[in-house]
Amino acid sequence: MKHIAQNSTREGFVIVITLVLLLVMTTMGIGLFYETKKTANQVRSNNNNSETLYSAESCIAEARRWLDRERESRVPCESKSVGSVCKTIGDKHMSDDSARTDSSVTSDSRLSTHYYRCEVIRLSTVSTEASGATGSSGDGEEGYDVSDDVGTGVIISNISYYKIRSKACVTSSSSCDSDNPNVTIVEEIVKIN
Repeated sequence: MKHIAQNSTREGFVIVITLVLLLVMTTMGIGLFYETKKTANQVRSNNNNSETLYSAESCIAEARRWLDRERESRVPCESKSVGSVCKTIGDKHMSDDSARTDSSVTSDSRLSTHYYRCEVIRLSTVSTEASGATGSSGDGEEGYDVSDDVGTGVIISNISYYKIRSKACVTSSSSCDSDNPNVTIVEEIVKIN
């Protein structure tokens, strides 16, 4: 009889140990699941931030191309006042046909939810002079009124400065509202001779 009682005690002890090990392994599995989920969200957020920066830089590149095209025929934004927005580029998602310069961006890609918009702002136009006929070093004088030297044989060069402000975000709507915490803003100053 004593032998039977010892076997049932051992079997009861094995069941208790098995249940404790099962509880520990289940807890570890649940913890690992939540940690993996948190890491995946962080990676997704980091990828979105990088892709949003790429979208903002794409808009700046598009604005620079516009400035170069305009410069071929005239001074860009010449009729606009200093500090005003003279051109808005974008207001579109990266999936829009006109936004794509790379055929790998398709409407179902991750970039299709990236919206961007940039503004070209005229900052100033500075005139420089240099005496070309007298053999001077060409250091010149900056910031004077161009009309003072008309017809004097002085070489005049106008340098225009522009600020390109680009906003990009991941959104399903048609804009990056200011209350959206995930807006990437990139600004660049451009000098055009």
